[in-house]
Amino acid sequence: AARTWNDDLLEVLIDGWGAEDGKGLFATYSKAFSGGYREIFTAREARVDIEKIEGMTVEGELALNMYRPIEAADHTVRFKIYHAGASLALSDFLPMLENLGLKVLEERPYKIDRGETAVSVWLHDLLLADASEGSLDLGAIKARFQEAFARLWSGEVENDGFNRLVLQAGLRWREVVVLRAYCKYLRQAGVTFSQDYMEQTLAANAGLARALV
Repeated sequence: AARTWNDDLLEVLIDGWGAEDGKGLFATYSKAFSGGYREIFTAREARVDIEKIEGMTVEGELALNMYRPIEAADHTVRFKIYHAGASLALSDFLPMLENLGLKVLEERPYKIDRGETAVSVWLHDLLLADASEGSLDLGAIKARFQEAFARLWSGEVENDGFNRLVLQAGLRWREVVVLRAYCKYLRQAGVTFSQDYMEQTLAANAGLARALV
């Protein structure tokens, strides 16, 4: 009963990185997490965040982690966006998530201040739900979704309704690019169907979209 959150943090850091490195990390992170963060997350969950944050050294760098708490519904997931430097506005990533077929139900932002020698990191913890309230298989979609979101964020992929195929049709971002390219070719060739119509049709016929790929 006398143990503090920091006592638990020191224990998990030593367990994960060894005594010397663990104590070094504890010196950095023992005051980095706000009271609001500590109320929501355990020290063991903070260890996962530290693993992500430790690899971030450049201003503007992004890291991601999709997860599901035990008590969460099958059609929801939580998604952590780690951003080195300034905090992000909800409008920065909301359109991307919506075009991937998810709704943002909640956002909890936290500043992780690592002191003067390292760039601060903002952690945005989001509660997401499938727009059609279908179940989300976390194990099947996590890597595919995170890769697509990272490409969207970097500007390598267009932010449009074709991206719903990542979740609905089980396609990777490169496969979605192929279908998008065919759509644009057909539009240039004079096909009368709009891009929105083709996006909606493929999303409503996921099996057909996979077969086309």
